[in-house]
Amino acid sequence: MIVLILILFFFFTSDNGYHLGHHRLPPGKREIFDHDIRLPLIVAGPGITRGLRTQLIANYDLTPTWADISNISAPSGAPDPDGKSFASVLYNINSTMNERFFALQESWGTCEDSLNGIKCSGRNQSSTSPDYIGFFSPNNFTFALFKDGSSMYFDNLVDYDQHTNLVANLTNNTIASFISILARYENCSGTTCP
Repeated sequence: MIVLILILFFFFTSDNGYHLGHHRLPPGKREIFDHDIRLPLIVAGPGITRGLRTQLIANYDLTPTWADISNISAPSGAPDPDGKSFASVLYNINSTMNERFFALQESWGTCEDSLNGIKCSGRNQSSTSPDYIGFFSPNNFTFALFKDGSSMYFDNLVDYDQHTNLVANLTNNTIASFISILARYENCSGTTCP
């Protein structure tokens, strides 16, 4: 007699948000704004503790988490996946896991809103570099650097809807430190990512 034991985990999320009328933009999903990048994540499965978690988790954290809860590792010679497993947070609501303070966001297609001083560019699928690269700390700020050298900065504590680009208020040293953080995120891979 063969006994099959099924262990099932349920992950509910999305690859991106969506904007429809926000910031006077045409419908889309490729911007640095919260409505495009902040997503729900609901997980259920054996041993998972009920409750709300507030850790910053990105889509690139899913692969190492799935490997972790499945107790599997990459084949010999395969590159490590980007991201960090958040399995410890699933099993222990008080876990502090190796928390990150920022999450990387980049896009190969954005749009235009010159009224609010927001620089964007059209969809460019043949490009070898993103239209923008940015990072966000959901309860703090969002920063993005565009291909044309322009940038955006939003104070998410004061301007939750991200209507006022405050990049002109930043010092050159602050912008340089943000660009340095972006370079660390953009050029990392596997376990070398912050």
